Amino acid sequence: MVEIDYWAETWPLDNCNGRRHDFRKLARMDYLDRLRFRLEVSRITSWLQSIAPITIKEDEPAGLTALERIQRSYAESWHNDKDLGRPVSKHAYNHTSRDGQKIEHGATVWFVGRDGRIGRGTAYYNINSMWWVVCGKYGLSNLSTGEIFCQQPSDVRTKRNERQRRARLEGELASAVRRMDFRRAETLKNILFGSAPTFLIWAKDHGAYYRANYSGYTTDTIAAGRYTRAEAEAEVRRVPHELEAIGPDGERIKFARAA
Repeated sequence: MVEIDYWAETWPLDNCNGRRHDFRKLARMDYLDRLRFRLEVSRITSWLQSIAPITIKEDEPAGLTALERIQRSYAESWHNDKDLGRPVSKHAYNHTSRDGQKIEHGATVWFVGRDGRIGRGTAYYNINSMWWVVCGKYGLSNLSTGEIFCQQPSDVRTKRNERQRRARLEGELASAVRRMDFRRAETLKNILFGSAPTFLIWAKDHGAYYRANYSGYTTDTIAAGRYTRAEAEAEVRRVPHELEAIGPDGERIKFARAA
């Protein structure tokens, strides 16, 4: 099998994991880029056809509505229920929402969007613990059960951007330390953690520290993420043979696995 994966760095970034993981890539391309891409694909397929018989499966066509895209996915799925013509969730962990409710196919649900705002849409089962959520005619997201609420969250106007806020503040803290602007660093540290001491998490298998929000690694102590004692202890207890907490004075703390 030959798979051609493509994306462009020029279209707006919607997926937090990068443009490579966006849907409807061909439709997102600029007109001239789309023509160039089709020409290149034509050349590749012509060459492959000269070698052996091939079957070509293309990205979804432009202009499909969200429901049409879901139906197209169902038509290509190997996991469909024969009577319903779509996948069916048979295990509780595949349809239990973030607020502990059962997600029903076709029901209205709520979720936290990429911008941290609460969105509302209609849920359609995809596969495993993933659900399609349709917002409007064309809006479509593929969300896990841990990102979906069956009941409307309280205060929907409040932005849920705690992780982004903390990562931004920790980045500003590291920048202030590098500039030796210790007054600003102290202010940022108090905003983040108050007077509580902070800890680093050392991953022995990577030979590096955790970055902020448990995301990634670094060997730079300034760029390393800061954690409260409770956060560091909970993470180290999870895999004590691989992790250590490093206290404010540089002492290495090992916690036994949680009971």
